[in-house]
Amino acid sequence: MDTTDDPVSRAADLARELSSPVRVSIFRHLATEGPTRMRDLAEHLDLPEPLLSNHLRRLRDKHYIDVDRNGRTATYRITDPSIRDAVAALLTAVGAPRHDPEPAVDDNPGLTFARSCYDHVAGELGVRLLEGLLEDRALIRIPKGELEPGPAAEPSFAALGLGMTSVPSRRRLAFACSDWSHDRDHLGGALGAALMTGLISKRWVEPVEHSRRLHLTDAGREGLARYLAA
Repeated sequence: MDTTDDPVSRAADLARELSSPVRVSIFRHLATEGPTRMRDLAEHLDLPEPLLSNHLRRLRDKHYIDVDRNGRTATYRITDPSIRDAVAALLTAVGAPRHDPEPAVDDNPGLTFARSCYDHVAGELGVRLLEGLLEDRALIRIPKGELEPGPAAEPSFAALGLGMTSVPSRRRLAFACSDWSHDRDHLGGALGAALMTGLISKRWVEPVEHSRRLHLTDAGREGLARYLAA
């Protein structure tokens, strides 16, 4: 963050950064979804990585966001909770639906068990589903965090409520999306979205009103028992 002593100057500087829709989108995503990898951020915001990289570099130079590196993986996060609050207030002021950050992990075990990450399943349920699909060879890891259908894709996904032919082709098919609550991955991309739609259509999970949390029904607990027992 700007380290000058004058709070008015600091506020003006942050306001300048919030004049860009791209940077507001970056802040909003990091505030609501937590630390995020570059590739996942580009996917969620539907932005080319070179453009996104320029904005991230600018925000890092101003110390509004920071990056944690683990090998070749870079994960971006907001440096100060007050920035998150400022972005939320700005969006609320123009009539956007309020999307407050969820309570801390320790205070919301339901959220860490099953929630939506945009349009796919995250939390422990999402992590275990991906691990099970990889073990079954329904999905195969390929370089750079991407995933592709494996030899068991058709029957495995059909049992979860989706047909491979119904998956839209206009977006990335599948990728490993970093899960902030478990330090592992869940399934993102078009397949991840179709999977969540399938689970909801089977009434194995139900969205919880005014929350990103997903409720696992009794039918879902039975239908997904082998994934949950992993």
